[in-house]
Amino acid sequence: MIIEKKQSKITERIAFLREKVLNSKPSVCTERAKFYTEIYRGNEDKPIIIKRALALEKTLKEMTIFIDEGELIVGNQSSQNRAAPIFPEYAVDWLPLEMNELDKRPGDAFFITEEYKKAVATIEKWFKVIDKPSENAYMLLGQGYYQLEDYKKSLQPLKKAYKLVKDRGDQPKENLLLLMRVDYYNLNDYKNMVNVLKELVVLYPKTEYWLTMAGAYSELKALEKQMSIMEMLYEAGDLPKGNQQLNLANLYLLH
Repeated sequence: MIIEKKQSKITERIAFLREKVLNSKPSVCTERAKFYTEIYRGNEDKPIIIKRALALEKTLKEMTIFIDEGELIVGNQSSQNRAAPIFPEYAVDWLPLEMNELDKRPGDAFFITEEYKKAVATIEKWFKVIDKPSENAYMLLGQGYYQLEDYKKSLQPLKKAYKLVKDRGDQPKENLLLLMRVDYYNLNDYKNMVNVLKELVVLYPKTEYWLTMAGAYSELKALEKQMSIMEMLYEAGDLPKGNQQLNLANLYLLH
């Protein structure tokens, strides 16, 4: 028995909507994040459940009503087609690294708009009206300046966040240290970059951090320290094969 596969034709309306979606450049929408930040900063003394309720109310009342041409079922979670919202009430630690790579991901790239400049301005205004900003607030401001590629300004709030954490006797978050490390790298401040990396390898030991430290020592012309790290990784079986082991061989030749 031969079963014929029935192919249904899509309507002109569906074809139009499909092409519009496929031809739209994915982006990040900061609208929701802005509403939640405004509510959280204005209601710091209220319980978290109240802040979330107020933030949801503000979002539903003020978010952009997005109805695309040709849609019969409408509704969207962002201000434009193929735009992903940000949820700062759950986590912001991923922002410094992920946002800088969103447009480079092979499968689901998102392109950042200029809206984060507005976000930085909003946080700066917030800092002027509150007495004691939290380390998360400082970190968010540092992330904003990092996205603007103003690495000196990015470091200022990050250092304040770091001091707040250390003064409490707590352990700084990995992403805070990572962002400080990247700022120092972009400023060619390898000495301070090494200091951050020393803390990273103690608190969050990873081979990549040791290798980055070795690279920083190379920039500082501290070849003996670079070789010591490479030897340690090699003896532990953690030195990647290929270029890294070739680099170690070259260091031996130099010494």
